Amino acid sequence: MNHNDILGVTMAGLEAGFKVLHIATFDLSVCAPDSDVREVLNDPSKKDFDHLPVKEKGRITGVVERDSKSTLGTVRQNMRSLDDSILVSAEEPLPKFLPTLKDSSYRLVVNGPEIRGIVTLSDVAKLPVRLLAFTLVTHLEVILADTIRKERSIDAEWLSLLHPKQRKTVEGRLKKRKKENLHLFPLEVTDLSHKITVVAKLRGTTDFERQLEPIVKLRNSLDHASDFVEVCGGLNGFLERLGLVEHWIDALKLDDSRQNNINA
Repeated sequence: MNHNDILGVTMAGLEAGFKVLHIATFDLSVCAPDSDVREVLNDPSKKDFDHLPVKEKGRITGVVERDSKSTLGTVRQNMRSLDDSILVSAEEPLPKFLPTLKDSSYRLVVNGPEIRGIVTLSDVAKLPVRLLAFTLVTHLEVILADTIRKERSIDAEWLSLLHPKQRKTVEGRLKKRKKENLHLFPLEVTDLSHKITVVAKLRGTTDFERQLEPIVKLRNSLDHASDFVEVCGGLNGFLERLGLVEHWIDALKLDDSRQNNINA
């Protein structure tokens, strides 16, 4: 199975395994439509919620948004009525759902015949999203490594393309692994940034490293258990970097396909 097939199988598995229901909150804090909206928003038990579903006769009928301009009158007079733009199925795959949060900071989650939960921007930082992003970045790294192997099969040739400090790091890691009785190929101990440097030299483009620098930062934040959304400057920044990863996966696959056609 080639790398393209592996990605297809992996992404299909992620879509089947990681859905909105895996990051949503199902313990809803709700309010009544005839309550005073100011009292609801000032309720200490609700101070951590920016979006409060309105429940009437056992059904969710709307949402009170904390950033609403008006805070006079009843909840009913100030709530946002339900429409398709704030609803999402609990079964929606995360890869398809995440980009939609750019248009609205929350969605009410429909599970079966009822609205049972809510998903907000803060939920993007949860583990399933981290795993999705890490999988995509890792696949990009695999494609970069494969490009290096195809174009410079001799280790000494591609090692010479690294910056001196990078080459020293790789050589140090190889020595350390050898002392531990682990005999690895040099490419196996390189970082994402090392692979990017080599491919940049192979492509003859000085701008390649700069263009992929945001991906390196994303990868590092995912690897070190930090708040990767905050590191990216918020949701839009995170989604832009995720889109950049997907762009370069497609671009490098296209380059590889063209090269195979030339060699055929």
